[in-house]
Amino acid sequence: MRFLRSLFILTLFTLLSNTSFATTVSGYGCRIGDVVFTQYLGSTYFWGTTYKVYNRNGQVYSVDYSPGQQCNYIESNNIYDQGRQCWVNTYVNPMNNQDGASYGTYVYYSVDICNVNLPLDDYVWIMVLVAGGVGAYVISKKRMIFPTQ
Repeated sequence: MRFLRSLFILTLFTLLSNTSFATTVSGYGCRIGDVVFTQYLGSTYFWGTTYKVYNRNGQVYSVDYSPGQQCNYIESNNIYDQGRQCWVNTYVNPMNNQDGASYGTYVYYSVDICNVNLPLDDYVWIMVLVAGGVGAYVISKKRMIFPTQ
């Protein structure tokens, strides 16, 4: 019985040690509609104006307008317009070429990134192995977990 109690405490400790945490990330990006593109590719020059170019296939965060804070979304009050335009594309365009570029608003953003670190699916086989081992141990010792009166 002492073995089962120790095993239960060890299992609880293991599951609780894989807790979730949140990190705040801030930076500049290019906002188009309710999406902010954050992976900076470089700058290009187009007829007298320099544009920062952000990756269309890179990291993207959606804007959240609902009350309360949500993980991995940019709250609508955490976006600050920088008063310039930017481009979103898959590459940095050559000078005076806007092929494939989409215009957006250059913004500063802040987002709470929540990582839930509970990879239980990766360790199911270990839990089955432990449960089988405990069952084999109990049966081999011929102990009854719930003895009858």
